[in-house]
Amino acid sequence: MPARLRRVWAVLAVALLAVVVASPASAHTDLVSSDPENGATLEAAPDQITLKFAEAVLSSGAQIVAKSADGTKVDLGPAEVSGAKVTSTWPSDAADGAYKVSWRVSGEDGHPLEGTFGFSIKGSEPAATASAEPVAPVESASPVSDTTEESGSGVNLLLPALFVAALAVVGFFVWRSRAN
Repeated sequence: MPARLRRVWAVLAVALLAVVVASPASAHTDLVSSDPENGATLEAAPDQITLKFAEAVLSSGAQIVAKSADGTKVDLGPAEVSGAKVTSTWPSDAADGAYKVSWRVSGEDGHPLEGTFGFSIKGSEPAATASAEPVAPVESASPVSDTTEESGSGVNLLLPALFVAALAVVGFFVWRSRAN
């Protein structure tokens, strides 16, 4: 194979690598609404906590934790994910008062998102103001839970594998061109 043709193949391999590795900019999902709403004062305890996001979220690692104004953890049901909606049951025996709800989910792109909001039952002052911001994965325990779970998708593992394969192809062409 002529040297010029080998160079063309090497350039094509590098271009293919650039296309495969360069993923389109993905928008991260945002919290659209919560029920109860931030700052709400309820006459009775809610049946559940519901979070609605702009896009679907991963079920792996989704967490909702609630604490009363004195810091006592409320025994919520497990976080259940259905597309862009995350719910957790609220205990019927929860006392009146102010509550702070902390949540953590991962978007379908694997990007973690967490936030807090507050509400009160029967005339107490709301517990907190809303915040929702993308966060970088951290090794320390999250404010939502004492445990940290790894989350992500198969796509996150596929890209490095494709990158290594493309490097091997380029390396092969470079080796072949130098061998001749």
